[in-house]
Amino acid sequence: MAVRKMSRSVSVIGVGATKFGDPADTPELVDLCFQDLAAWAAFDAMDDAGVNARDIGKLSVAATCGPLYLNETMAANNGLLEMLGMSGKASSFHSEGCAAGFIAFNECVDAVASGRVDIAIALVAEHSRWITAPDMPSCYRWPNTEYKNLYGRDFYAASKAFDCAYSRWNGSWIIGNDSPSRAYTRKTGITNDELEDAMIGQSITAREHSVRHPIAYAQETWEEVAKKRGLSSAEEFMRSPYNPKLSEYMRPAYCALQNDGAAAIIVCATEIADQFKQKPVEIVNIVQVDMSSGSSINVKSKMTQLAAIEIYNITGYKPEDIDLLEIGDHGLADELQGAEDVGYLPQGEGWKYFRDRRTRFDKDKPINTCGSSLGVGHAFGAPDLVYIREITLQTRGQAGERQMPTPPKVSLLRGIGANQSCTMAIFKAVD
Repeated sequence: MAVRKMSRSVSVIGVGATKFGDPADTPELVDLCFQDLAAWAAFDAMDDAGVNARDIGKLSVAATCGPLYLNETMAANNGLLEMLGMSGKASSFHSEGCAAGFIAFNECVDAVASGRVDIAIALVAEHSRWITAPDMPSCYRWPNTEYKNLYGRDFYAASKAFDCAYSRWNGSWIIGNDSPSRAYTRKTGITNDELEDAMIGQSITAREHSVRHPIAYAQETWEEVAKKRGLSSAEEFMRSPYNPKLSEYMRPAYCALQNDGAAAIIVCATEIADQFKQKPVEIVNIVQVDMSSGSSINVKSKMTQLAAIEIYNITGYKPEDIDLLEIGDHGLADELQGAEDVGYLPQGEGWKYFRDRRTRFDKDKPINTCGSSLGVGHAFGAPDLVYIREITLQTRGQAGERQMPTPPKVSLLRGIGANQSCTMAIFKAVD
């Protein structure tokens, strides 16, 4: 496949985000509904870019469980247009599970690259800890434990997550997390104990990143958590009853933290990017690969491999060109397998990089310097844009205490969502 460029260059010029957490223990999120979270992130991104809302030509809004959290609203984007001062502009609403943010970003890049608009904003907000009622405005909220009282039926949960009419249900989240672990040990021949050494190392690294990230939910290192429980080290805590095995491979400290939050990314044509406040970060190109979640137990790995082949072919970049990898994850085994699938870590050896913590922001193979789903948390589609925000901040040299010693020139995003969609993009610093 020949190197292929977009119709015109597109760059990130603005990034925004709320604090991530649970309203029960995160004061900043108390009493905020979907629209409040979305506006917070959007205005933060506009301020970062120095862009007026009226100058933005396209709004792409996403939320994983829109009907549940938005009073069964058909099109939440319309109300947000009014709230953001963008009435009369083009807009859309996405709900593609945990991939919703990546797909909203895709749509904005396409809109600018095609020339339809010069500036677009991708926006994701999630508040899964609370629900709305079917006959009340979405600014009124109830604890999600009230679902049956409000809707007259049990919460549908995973039964509606995937349409299995022409495939098969691949099981619970534990199966989805255990399958990459099992596949990795079989491929590499390492023992379960060696894989756990890798997960411990990367979990510690994730917390070391998240405590340096003001918007992240987790603000204690595992060393600090262990000390509070009278244990001598983070490693001892990881294998203790405080972090019990949930399955053959998984423990709580290796899994995503469920929470709420919102994020936004503003993109524009690179040719006009110098008009705005921040130094732009160019999107070299972007690809998307989708497969049925039931097509393979380890479908995330297959999608990642296909997307990696395509992005390298159409851009001419190689794995060795990548300075930073931000990899959307639902657990550490997927993160490990994905890092090898894109060629960032050597095949069969990536577990050693995790174990030895060489993926820290200040080491030779930085991964997920934002803190990932283990630190920022897994607010469904909202963290999708946090990974892009992190690439942007690192490239600008604005990542604060987690800033890489040398800002990355080239970064790779691997976004996964709902076990059925993979977005991959290469970003580069603009000279």
